[in-house]
Amino acid sequence: MDNPIVLTFDCGTQSIRALLVDKKGNILAKEQEQFTPYYSLEPGYAEQKPEIYWNALVKVSKNIHLNNKNLVDKIIAVTITTIRDTFVCLDKQGKPLRDIIHWLDQREAKCEEPLPVKSSLAFSIVGLKDAL
Repeated sequence: MDNPIVLTFDCGTQSIRALLVDKKGNILAKEQEQFTPYYSLEPGYAEQKPEIYWNALVKVSKNIHLNNKNLVDKIIAVTITTIRDTFVCLDKQGKPLRDIIHWLDQREAKCEEPLPVKSSLAFSIVGLKDAL
């Protein structure tokens, strides 16, 4: 295929971007939808409605296709990158169980009992491997 294109989505903290990129890394087209990064019910909380991300993804996807009809047939792959440490828990029907706890959230779980020695050792080994 002449000049194959990758459609890539980048879901960030404040927006989602859709880009068409050629095999040389040139950005041929870009669409972006911005949104409020999160809401906070209490100090230190950072949450977001899952629909915010989904609706923005749908919008940039439609726009990149509508505004670049001459390039759409050249798309050979789709990729996506997302916000770090942010996830959506779904029920059996694929519906969100709750709003997302955002990576900016500062809540912490308190450990009531120390980890067993085996578990502590496993975390130490993983930490050591990462340090090397």
